[in-house]
Amino acid sequence: MSVIDSRVVNIDELKLEHFAKGEKFECAAVRIGPRDRPKMIRAIEVCLSAKAPMTQLWNESRNPLSGFRILRLGLNPDRGMLYDRINQRCQQMFDGGLIEETEALLRKYGDSAWPLSSLGYKQAVQFLRGELTRPQALEAAQQVHRNYAKRQMTWFRREPEMRWLTGFGSDTKIQRETLQKTSEMVVPL
Repeated sequence: MSVIDSRVVNIDELKLEHFAKGEKFECAAVRIGPRDRPKMIRAIEVCLSAKAPMTQLWNESRNPLSGFRILRLGLNPDRGMLYDRINQRCQQMFDGGLIEETEALLRKYGDSAWPLSSLGYKQAVQFLRGELTRPQALEAAQQVHRNYAKRQMTWFRREPEMRWLTGFGSDTKIQRETLQKTSEMVVPL
């Protein structure tokens, strides 16, 4: 852990909020949102190491690539089918040892380890603490994963020039469509 990282991660919520309201971080705080502590901490780390306001860093990194054509492809499967796959994947995670893995991580790193607050692990921790039954933990994990997928779709819908493909990446039709769209982009400018 870097000096910057440890300095920022160990500050309490009130200090983090105050720090984020400083002139270098205010815009980042508004854009990121006060509840997203990991992103807020990362933004502060970047500003401290770059010695520049976040807005300046964002503007500098927004220069478009020159000499390249960008192909933005997005997968847009049927929502019901997507949610079924998410539910199945969560079931596989729980059946495949997520609870046991979480238990081992808790023993080794304690319950304050940041990764244990991520999707799936958080619900496994809640089960191990007796806050949820195993079926409740599974259902909660499935729900947060579905919510995450929905947020991703919302985010990517705002991307300009996105070409949406209706289906899953594992579908051969989608794979053929992707190859065709990619080969169309390879022709010289």
